[in-house]
Amino acid sequence: MKLVIIVAAFLFMTSCSNSNSENINYNLTPVLLVHGSGLNSESWGKLKQYFIRHGYPAEYIYAVDLTPNNGRNIIAAQTQLKPAVDKLLFEALDLCTKSNSLTCNMSKVDIVAHSMGAVSSRWYATRVHPEKVRKFVSIAGANHGTNALCGLKGDGNKEMCPAYSMDVEKNRVQVLLNSDPIMKYDQTPYGAGYDKDSYRKLPPDSMRKIYYFTLRIENDEWIVPDESGNLEGAGGVENFYNDSILFIESPKGNFKLSKKLAHDSLPQDVDVISFIQKLLQVSVNQ
Repeated sequence: MKLVIIVAAFLFMTSCSNSNSENINYNLTPVLLVHGSGLNSESWGKLKQYFIRHGYPAEYIYAVDLTPNNGRNIIAAQTQLKPAVDKLLFEALDLCTKSNSLTCNMSKVDIVAHSMGAVSSRWYATRVHPEKVRKFVSIAGANHGTNALCGLKGDGNKEMCPAYSMDVEKNRVQVLLNSDPIMKYDQTPYGAGYDKDSYRKLPPDSMRKIYYFTLRIENDEWIVPDESGNLEGAGGVENFYNDSILFIESPKGNFKLSKKLAHDSLPQDVDVISFIQKLLQVSVNQ
């Protein structure tokens, strides 16, 4: 009798293990998570677990810890995000190959960035290795700076103040990423979305094609004004989530969360996490 129970228990555990492994999709795109000013990789704990439950191998998700966590954005992109992406792609390819998956094309990552992390991530995506980025998702990103960081310590915070700055000496990263009223350079280089005719477009090519998306909240205590989170030229995926009452697309590729939520809570909110996961897995033309 004891032997029967032991065998039954073993078969049950084996079945569960196989079931879990069958849910893993080794052909998903690896994801780099970049936190905001004053935060760290722990911001993404709930999101990582959610993604793993929905098919991502744990090794495909990497949350970087920027040091310092309020430092210069260009330096962070060049010295910290660059090696993080390379390491993530190497480990994902190794795991995919060992899984005997039929296709293991690990040449690109998806980047999900929160708050000021969106700025260093955009610099990586547009200036360092655009050919290694598939989708870029900015969550309450300080894409055009923010007045809420004025007066705070940290070189990165100083780069963000004031919002929509045109001072190339004090706010170089803002000006170079967002252009100025005269030059109007592309805010979303190699982007799949629509750019206004007044902008000098840098269209996708055979190696570089990025789908940009943003999510913002109203009355954001850390992104002032709220519209700083938007990016001209975002989008490129038609009719995604347009029936949601929580996520309102306005303008294209830029979503506004209709429910009230604090800035630092965004990466841990289940609705936001579900939205990001579906956004990353929606089909696109490469």
